[in-house]
Amino acid sequence: MLHRRRGTLAASVLAVLATTAASLLAATPASAAAAPRLSVRNATVQLVAPAQNPLTDDCFSGWSSGNCGFGMVTADLTGFDAFGGVPSCDPEDATYSQECELPVASLVQTAGTKVDLVVRCAGKWLPRIASVPVDTVPDRAGVTDVSAFNRTSSDSARVSIAFYLPTPSQLRVCGGAQTRLLGASARSITVGWASESGAVPAGTGRVPGVHRFPVG
Repeated sequence: MLHRRRGTLAASVLAVLATTAASLLAATPASAAAAPRLSVRNATVQLVAPAQNPLTDDCFSGWSSGNCGFGMVTADLTGFDAFGGVPSCDPEDATYSQECELPVASLVQTAGTKVDLVVRCAGKWLPRIASVPVDTVPDRAGVTDVSAFNRTSSDSARVSIAFYLPTPSQLRVCGGAQTRLLGASARSITVGWASESGAVPAGTGRVPGVHRFPVG
């Protein structure tokens, strides 16, 4: 009899819990659903090896920042239709205004990208491995603003951003000795954006995969 009562009590408790859970789910407001956000799609990554190997710290001098070795990420930033879309700004349109040409969003300097390097220090036989976080940064050669000029549709625009290999002093693995690069790859490439006008929420997206530099 005691076992039967315990079984009946357990069944009753489970029934109450199931009913409560169902009520809570039914009462969940629609606003709890995921909010719309932008995303990074159709990304391509172009990687350029350092112009000088062994590596040097002065590769950033003047206009030669690309001599350090860099990556250029080009991708579609999509999802703008949920926020009113990227305007076409047709001058022939009666509703055209110069404000229409202002950026809806812009790529910004963002942490998160990881670069893995294999180097050999002068006087050492065994190579060293270093994993270094780097930022993706707006580059003068890239298109970093989302506007009527680079929209591919009302929902999307083609943009690009760069990241650079660290210099020997940033690596700090050879203690000031000559540093020769044997190999390098980038992963978790992170693209970030913001909107000065507040037209879209700020956010980040990642480019999947491991991308290897063409180090000879």
